[in-house]
Amino acid sequence: MEPHDETARLFPHSAPLPRPIPRRKATYEPASEAEAPVRFAEGYDAYAHSLHARGLSAASLAGDLPALIRVLAEDTGLTAELTYSAAIFLGNSIATRYPSAEWSVMEEPMIGPGSLSGTPLLTVLRQLQQHPHRHAEFAQALDRTMSAAS
Repeated sequence: MEPHDETARLFPHSAPLPRPIPRRKATYEPASEAEAPVRFAEGYDAYAHSLHARGLSAASLAGDLPALIRVLAEDTGLTAELTYSAAIFLGNSIATRYPSAEWSVMEEPMIGPGSLSGTPLLTVLRQLQQHPHRHAEFAQALDRTMSAAS
């Protein structure tokens, strides 16, 4: 199977990330104009291709959060583009495991149990890469946070 075929099927019906939520001001938006919740976000392809290039299965890692987190902890030195793509890949993998997960954007992409709360994924990746030995603790904390909300 070609890597493009595999990545196209990883997260079906991927959509653009929602518009950023403005800070310190609220805007009224009629329900007819409100964006639909995003379950799987676009932008994960570059990281999925990098996994494939290293002989790793993006599909297997997407379904195994502890293994994915272990790989992400070791992925130091990624370009800004690959880091962003890795964050989207992680968020989509979380959404696969936890049906209540939705994407939102404030300063950075977040995923959580609603559009106004979430885990800031770029921050998480930075912390995970600074402390790779704590990947198991991170996986457990993520599981507790998402399970409590489901």
